[in-house]
Amino acid sequence: MELSETLSDICKICKSPAHGLHFGVMTCRACAAFFRRTIVDNRENKYLCRRDDNSCSINPDDRYHCKSCRFKKCISLNMTPENVQRHRDSFKSSRPKSKSYKIPSVVLKVNSKTIKRKRVIDVSSTKREICRLLNNTLQPTETQGFNKLELAEYALRQWRKRQKPETEMKLLIKLPIKKLFDFFKKQMFVVAQWLSYSSDFQRLAEDERYQFFKLVWNIWRKFERYQISLEIFGEEAITDAKFALDDQHIVTSSLQLKFSEISDERDEKLTECFCDAWRNMFAEIAKPLQELSPTSTEMAFMLSELCWHIAGKSLQGDVLDLSENVRDELADNLHNYYKGTHLNYAGRLIKLTKIVNSLIKFHAELKNRMVIVRIFDVFNVDLSEPDLYDL
Repeated sequence: MELSETLSDICKICKSPAHGLHFGVMTCRACAAFFRRTIVDNRENKYLCRRDDNSCSINPDDRYHCKSCRFKKCISLNMTPENVQRHRDSFKSSRPKSKSYKIPSVVLKVNSKTIKRKRVIDVSSTKREICRLLNNTLQPTETQGFNKLELAEYALRQWRKRQKPETEMKLLIKLPIKKLFDFFKKQMFVVAQWLSYSSDFQRLAEDERYQFFKLVWNIWRKFERYQISLEIFGEEAITDAKFALDDQHIVTSSLQLKFSEISDERDEKLTECFCDAWRNMFAEIAKPLQELSPTSTEMAFMLSELCWHIAGKSLQGDVLDLSENVRDELADNLHNYYKGTHLNYAGRLIKLTKIVNSLIKFHAELKNRMVIVRIFDVFNVDLSEPDLYDL
């Protein structure tokens, strides 16, 4: 503890350094986040004391051990659930509400032709390579002693070192869908390598690691590429939808996707359906992301928060418990990072939280879109791993 700190600077819940008043009580960022998630997710009556006596110690070393006692301590100190704003992180879109998050309908023709059995494309080799990367536990010696956030930021920089400057990137005008899947495959490996750096991720069972990966790789890819596009192209990333598809290729709003290899539907119809979703997502986060201009560490935090939130919510059980603990520790790591900078901690934290929550909302929408696509049988091929390449 720094000499300048007084008793008022101590978190009333866990006794670690406090960040400020949260819900009426002086707390650290992690305890405030824990209290808010408990209220927002309606978990007040779902926690059970691990010792069954409601007397667990809550301190910086073991505050994650008993959620029940941690929450009861929050309540006993008069933290106020009424002040938790359940929807405070939603963006106010500049577009009319009737158009926000609108999913374009895909109208399909019904005919009397004999239904043919679909071709199955074997992507088992891709799955094997992904699992191999996810199971990699070897870490560079230079990362010894890194905290969770520092490790995530280090792993992100390893990928971004490959990024070409705009003058060396190639503009793509037409893109067959199978070629797009080749780009996706390479980026899957990038995300798998990034996840493998996390010791918490390695604690999951092998099947859980793969399920976790499938849930998050595509939203990770989109978000990371959106942010790097703003960094490389500036305002053109917004006005011309200029997008760094990978470290060497650029696409714009004039991109023509070719679906003939996997669908009998018109290219224009499917391009509108899928590209519109990408553009809507970028339109919502572009300005806030541009204003924030996140550091590499902040970007690593947002990517980590995004992944652990989505995976915890989807997989539940032990993964949810681990997710909550990891997110709490990441919040502490971010707090310590801000203490060493001159950045406006409170203001930036609000902005990055809004961006992450907006991405989570879009992730759910895109998942629903793929359900609709499957219901209407848009594609005339199947994959051996059907949910691996969701657009």
